[in-house]
Amino acid sequence: MNEKIALIQKEKRTAQIMVGVCIAGLLGCLILVSRRSPISLILFTVIFLFYLLVFRRQSKKYQQTIKKATLEECFRSSLKDISYEPKNGLEKERITQSHLLPVVHPENLLIRDTVKGTFQFLPAVLSDVTTDFFSSRTTRQGGAKEFLDFLSGNWFEIQLKAPIPYSCVVWSRDLVPESARTAFFEGYQNLDMYQDEDFRKVFHLYSDQEQEFTLPEEAEKALLRLAGFTPGKVAAEFSGNMLRVFIKDRFLYTYAVRPRVDVTPQILQHNQYPEISYILRVADAVIKGRP
Repeated sequence: MNEKIALIQKEKRTAQIMVGVCIAGLLGCLILVSRRSPISLILFTVIFLFYLLVFRRQSKKYQQTIKKATLEECFRSSLKDISYEPKNGLEKERITQSHLLPVVHPENLLIRDTVKGTFQFLPAVLSDVTTDFFSSRTTRQGGAKEFLDFLSGNWFEIQLKAPIPYSCVVWSRDLVPESARTAFFEGYQNLDMYQDEDFRKVFHLYSDQEQEFTLPEEAEKALLRLAGFTPGKVAAEFSGNMLRVFIKDRFLYTYAVRPRVDVTPQILQHNQYPEISYILRVADAVIKGRP
């Protein structure tokens, strides 16, 4: 922790020195302009290029240093052995080969801010992702037109020691438009009628294997608690030895630290994604519910 704060302070001092250089340069420009010196334009151009090419890069590096330290520290109460990757820390195939989210153009799949760790000695991953999908909308003429939409949020997955004894996908009822949901689950059984009434009010449940299936009570309750807590929309996949959870419009790091604020251990430990504790309760319910 102390090493992270020391590095942040070092990057901040460097940025502050650059600000001083820019201010001094601008003051010099004003003096030269008052004296009608032609050098003023050259000096202003140099300062402007310094701001664009050097200071902005340093400012971004400072904020990235804070983000990295925050995401490595804020989940320590939930996960062990934490590491962070700013880009492409999760293989695209982990998303495209599952059946949790629609992906029309895999090459455009955006993956960023990936945190890896362990929960109860099981490997777990959190990552912000953006994917695309087609949906149909009614036109003014009364017909239907297909549009390309985007779905962004946080992806979680955990690899269990043994396969889950059932296979299903759970989606919040308004995760995506109905046309997109129907197309995505073509060939799957809709098993809403077998679920608890409170569960049906919040979620749809689909399966490509089960004919008559009710989600175990503890997993059902854990998902309802998660949906009741988060302002985002929840999706979950129970498949093989993998549990995956996606929350729409929720991300690991949302609020950047203002430059004037001194970074403290409390700031680095502040969790901007409190949903993780509810997600891990879902994982715990699945782990304890296995025979």
